[in-house]
Amino acid sequence: MAKVLVACVPQLLLLALLPSACLARTTLSSGESLNAPHSLHTGNYVFTMQNDCNLVLYDRDRAVWSTRTHGQGQQCRATMQSDGNFVVYDNRNRALWASGTHRPTSGFYILTLQADRNVVIYHAGRATWATGTHVFGTGVTIVPQNNANATAVSTP
Repeated sequence: MAKVLVACVPQLLLLALLPSACLARTTLSSGESLNAPHSLHTGNYVFTMQNDCNLVLYDRDRAVWSTRTHGQGQQCRATMQSDGNFVVYDNRNRALWASGTHRPTSGFYILTLQADRNVVIYHAGRATWATGTHVFGTGVTIVPQNNANATAVSTP
């Protein structure tokens, strides 16, 4: 038992030294889902799949963007698909909302909640969609042209 504890000390020490912010999840990759009631977090920003099936971006406690799908299903999830489309599904696999960014061939896509409050889908280093909720003065801001399906709840 003592040998096992000694062998684990370096890993435990490393975990203890990491700031808690490093452990917060900020991205979804192709094939990953955000199931209700889970969230992505960075700073004061939270992107959450709520139990009422609404996908909402919060700045502290204030909603700044939403899919407006509240009450349309149960046990919903938001999935970053390998075709580039980000979709909210209910428990019957019905699509309630989509980013409209699907491509004819699959690939590696990543959705990220950025430090500028913008949620962005990237493919091959290029932004393909964003919520358009960036806050100026916080660093690099990405607002791709294809933003037709984004729904702004309010602007700062």
